Amino acid sequence: MKEEVQEVRKTLRSKRRIREVKEDLKGVKEEVREVKEDLKGMKEEVQEVKEDLKGVKEEVREAKEDLKGVKEDLKGMKEEVREVKEDLKGVKEEVREVKEDLEGVKEKIGDLRDGLEGVKGDIQNINFYMENVIDKNINLLVENYVPAAKRYESAAEEISAIQSEQYIMKKVITKHSEMFQRIRLAAT
Repeated sequence: MKEEVQEVRKTLRSKRRIREVKEDLKGVKEEVREVKEDLKGMKEEVQEVKEDLKGVKEEVREAKEDLKGVKEDLKGMKEEVREVKEDLKGVKEEVREVKEDLEGVKEKIGDLRDGLEGVKGDIQNINFYMENVIDKNINLLVENYVPAAKRYESAAEEISAIQSEQYIMKKVITKHSEMFQRIRLAAT
């Protein structure tokens, strides 16, 4: 009997241990449940991070596309600047030519002024002559007046032609100045 009691005691102790193990298992199960909850939360966070990364990748892709467009725009602008520089070289050459033409026109105008001074002197002489000698030498006056009038008429036509040329040149210079100003503004 003693042995039976000891056997029962052992069994009871084993049952107590089993209860203790069960209690321990309950704690472990609770901890496993908490770990599962934590893992579930971590999975959600990982999923959110993945979504964020997708957004970031999309933004990077869009930025690359934007940069590609900017690069193409810069290429076009460089080409336009090159063309403007070429045009500017042509305009500079045209301005140089216009300046040379203006120098020629200035010389012609100077010559005309000199010629006009001579014509003015002739006209004064004719007027003086008409006032003092009109009664005595009317035939002589007609002979001298007609050639002088023809010279004056010829000079007047030249002056008119020069004024027309000067007017045209002013228009061309003004136009070139405006073009040059637009080019200068475009280059800036």
